[in-house]
Amino acid sequence: MADPECDFLHDISDTPYLYTQADSMDIIRVCSRPSGGDDFENEAATVISSCYRGQEVAKLAPLQRDSAKKASDLGNLDRIPLEVLQFVILELDLESLLEFRRVNYYVRECVDSVHQFQIMKSHALDMFWTLVRTKLAMRVTLSEFYRVLCTDECAYCSMIGGLVFLPTWTRYCYACLKSWPLEIGGRRGHIPPMPTAMTPLSTARQFLSLGKINLSSLGGIESIPGSYGPHQYKYKGRRRRLIPVRVVFDAFRKKYPSKELTFKKIMHRLRPRRVWTFMSCGAMQIYSPKSGHTRHGLTCAGCSHLNGAKKYVGDEEEEWELEISSEGHHSTNSFLKHFTWCIHAQDLWRKHLNA
Repeated sequence: MADPECDFLHDISDTPYLYTQADSMDIIRVCSRPSGGDDFENEAATVISSCYRGQEVAKLAPLQRDSAKKASDLGNLDRIPLEVLQFVILELDLESLLEFRRVNYYVRECVDSVHQFQIMKSHALDMFWTLVRTKLAMRVTLSEFYRVLCTDECAYCSMIGGLVFLPTWTRYCYACLKSWPLEIGGRRGHIPPMPTAMTPLSTARQFLSLGKINLSSLGGIESIPGSYGPHQYKYKGRRRRLIPVRVVFDAFRKKYPSKELTFKKIMHRLRPRRVWTFMSCGAMQIYSPKSGHTRHGLTCAGCSHLNGAKKYVGDEEEEWELEISSEGHHSTNSFLKHFTWCIHAQDLWRKHLNA
């Protein structure tokens, strides 16, 4: 039930609105509107777009037949049915895919015929080149890229995930990345810290005496100069290797099993900065296979005039936040959860049913 002491109590229904699964898509169509994306996400996209230049884009341009060394020969691969070859292409990492595509004209036609590659090229080409420039293309397959491109929810909450944490290729929302807890135990004491804390590789070696361990092979990212974070911190220095603190912690425990050093102490010693987390992220829109379009998220059309008001709905063990904001970026599931308590969205739906 709703908190009796919260302001604007009339904006929340006393009981959750019940609807059928068949009505869910119509509710989204009537009671929501597309979000334009967060300002930082738009700026992050600008940083990413500067990562690729004409020479790199040319690698994905159509290849003329007369420029191909072998116009239509795959050697022994010619014996493989096209459907099987396309499945193999889906499971290639992006670095191998790029090299494979440059073999000849026929290979390029095979790769270009894969639906997932077409979608990536049309809607997320900047993110593709970001992975190449940050030395992470070898860690993400075409199928994994497409899966995250079609994923809309933040891995930490149910809101829209407009940013992708590159080392783990996972979507997060801007709010979670901006306010993630540094200490073990999280925001409410029982939520684990987000695995997005980053530290320079040189710092990990220096403070934890991990010089003989090849940490660079355990993950990480080559930073790119640019403006990052909510305060637009400008980094113009040399490119540096950033590595997840969780990887450093696991490596330390493996090398020194007898030493007692908690994750919280590791965090205190390395002192990761949020800007390093943002340097390891990139903005990527969400692609909807059903509509064939990309989007940033959904906002509630019913409560757009009540910016910033927040309510807490539920009991002590299962409490969630109903955010009444025209700037809230909802995924499909989080918007439907919002709808069950928002009387303004429900009024729009009732008017639609009575029309």
